[in-house]
Amino acid sequence: MDVHSLTGPEDRPPMVLRAVPPAPRHLARAMSAPAAERAGGRWWEWVDAAADIHLPADAVALTYVEPSGCVVVSVLVAEAGDAEDARAELLRALLAALRSRSVDVVAMRTTERPVVRALLSAGFGPDPDLDDGYVIVL
Repeated sequence: MDVHSLTGPEDRPPMVLRAVPPAPRHLARAMSAPAAERAGGRWWEWVDAAADIHLPADAVALTYVEPSGCVVVSVLVAEAGDAEDARAELLRALLAALRSRSVDVVAMRTTERPVVRALLSAGFGPDPDLDDGYVIVL
């Protein structure tokens, strides 16, 4: 089957969430803002399950854990054809992975409309304490 002939979500190759291995981490950083270049935390990528490890992901996220145990998403970027869907799918998979690790709260601060739409689509709600914050209790 020719990958370029895929027409809808049901025709897309299976996607997986995985922690970004050290070797291709530069690809995840390249997709994000320069401020994330030196940011610490764990990089995650939303990728075609059969894709070569050296190909860029459809979407990436950077997370870190606050002392309170809250996981903060500090970067959420997608460059896929349907970037908004890729962000939301990555978030849903990330929430499932974090839920399995007994994480209770995930948060993100952003004013970027496409990111906000992805957060809301994945079940996040506005953080009552922050004008630009979004939170989900798992």
